[in-house]
Amino acid sequence: MSGGHPVYDHKKRLEWFRSAEFAIRWRIIPGLFLAAAAIAYLYFYSGFAEVTAVITSVERSCVARKSKGTLKSRRVETRDIDCALLETPLACDLERQGFRFDVSSDVTFNYTSPVNGRRLQGFGTVGEADLAPGDRIRIGASTSKPHVYMVDW
Repeated sequence: MSGGHPVYDHKKRLEWFRSAEFAIRWRIIPGLFLAAAAIAYLYFYSGFAEVTAVITSVERSCVARKSKGTLKSRRVETRDIDCALLETPLACDLERQGFRFDVSSDVTFNYTSPVNGRRLQGFGTVGEADLAPGDRIRIGASTSKPHVYMVDW
């Protein structure tokens, strides 16, 4: 039967399906997730303005953390320690035992609201340890609600 209907090629059809499946699974779906994440990020952060805040008080907190167990059954042992101990030989002993130190600062600060221009007070935890009263930090203040802010800006 020459000149009739073309012969259906199963191998060619399977090859096309596999290439389409690859494109959908590894290119299109991750691209959609990234686009959704970018839109959510822009939507959330577009309502905030970068503002300079003046620190009024600082309280340093130090925590020693140690992970135990396997990846599935991981337990974390934490100990609140005095920050002055970080400069002593006890800190070296804790490091040898597998502890990791996290130092953060609980700060109180004043900032000017971009909504109504009033001076407001805020609280937050900053990862920087060497802050002092009078230092300036950048925060994100809401452009629609006067008392809403983000310290991890």
